[in-house]
Amino acid sequence: MTEAVDFRIRAQPPHDGGSTSPIDRFGAFPVDSFGVQVASKQTNVSYPEHAHSTYLAVEDESYWFGHRNHVISSVVRRLVPSGCFADVGSGNGYVAARLQSDGRPVIAVEPGPEGCRNAR
Repeated sequence: MTEAVDFRIRAQPPHDGGSTSPIDRFGAFPVDSFGVQVASKQTNVSYPEHAHSTYLAVEDESYWFGHRNHVISSVVRRLVPSGCFADVGSGNGYVAARLQSDGRPVIAVEPGPEGCRNAR
């Protein structure tokens, strides 16, 4: 198991060019050296240590990941009210990036430090 913080948040810059991020509503959290907001409580995370790197190597080129993103994007567009979308367990941020490119504000929440760094 990897020692990690309770959650890590990497808020994407506002898609409309504004200066306020959706994460600002949740208050101030400490920011680590990678620019990721972190919780202060430490817990163990049960996830393979290098899984984020493995997925990062294939996400952009994989038909499966691309199709999955398309389906998620279509469902969110049709069924989720407008506003900020919280991608909890966001991994490398692949889904969050797609939703943001669709014009939706996104908050990515990921417990794994490697996934957070990759999502930048």
